[in-house]
Parts: sequence; structure tokens; C-alpha cells
Amino acid sequence: AARALIEVAEETLSAGLSSTAVELHRRALTISGISDADRERATLGIAFALLERNQSEQAIALVKPLPNSPRKALRLALAGLLQNDTAVITEAVSQLNVEALPPEERPWALAITGMVGIARETPGSEAVIRKAVESAVSESQRQRIELLAYRSAVQKGQVDDASLASM
Repeated sequence: AARALIEVAEETLSAGLSSTAVELHRRALTISGISDADRERATLGIAFALLERNQSEQAIALVKPLPNSPRKALRLALAGLLQNDTAVITEAVSQLNVEALPPEERPWALAITGMVGIARETPGSEAVIRKAVESAVSESQRQRIELLAYRSAVQKGQVDDASLASM
């Protein structure tokens, strides 16, 4: 029962309904006999939904107690990006393993890796972000990745007239 509710919550989040996804994940957590794996999956789902709503402090507080994993690292990296916290981003990115993530989360990991690379002036980082955009599993994910990439470029002072025109 919990797993089915978590799957519905994940689909709801994919559709852009983050508030509803949080509620569904929280309901799943109250189901008697929920497995540790499903409890972790629901908690990670809540954290991602909170990040969608720019509630990075709450997301960090939720995932900190969880065991280290690529999925946890991704959420911490996204929270760090939203907070402009280089230390959080750096620590989380060091634990990211793109291939170990579910397919729908890989574009986010590629985007973060590319943005960190741009900040560090690593050659090829723009191509990593392009790959993230191209591999997005939904139009809303693609748009959010592009928005975060533009945000990073603006903060780094790398916006030119062509970039502004494309926005």
C-alpha cells in the first residue's frame, strides 16, 4: 500500500504538483508496516517536492539523517544551489553518481555537475549542461534545468546579449 502511494506521489511531482506530492508522501509514511526502503524513498520524495517550492532548509533537514546515497547527494546539491552554498554543493557533488540515480533524476545530476564545472571553469561543462537539457524526461524538467543554468550564468556574470535574447 505504501509503495503504491509513493508511486502516485512521484507521478504527481512529475506533473508539477509539488504540494500534493508532499501530502501523498507524508500519508505513505503513516502507513503501518512501511519498509525502511519505502520510508527513505518517501522522505527523498518529500525533499524533492520541497526543493521544487524553494524550501531548501526543510529539504536539507529531512535528508540529513538519511544514509549517504546518490539520491541524498542530489537533493543536498540542489538545496546548496538554491542557497548559493558552495560548501554544501561541493560536498554533495563529490558523492553524486549519475548512473546510480533513477533515469528521471539523472538530468538534474548532470545539470549540477555542469554548473559546478562552469563555476570551476572546467572545459566541457557547457556540454554537460546541454546533455542535461537534452536528457530531461519532461518539458517542465527541461525548463527548470535551463532556468537554473541561466541563474548560475547570471550569478557568475557570464550573461551576454545572445543569452538575454534567448531568455
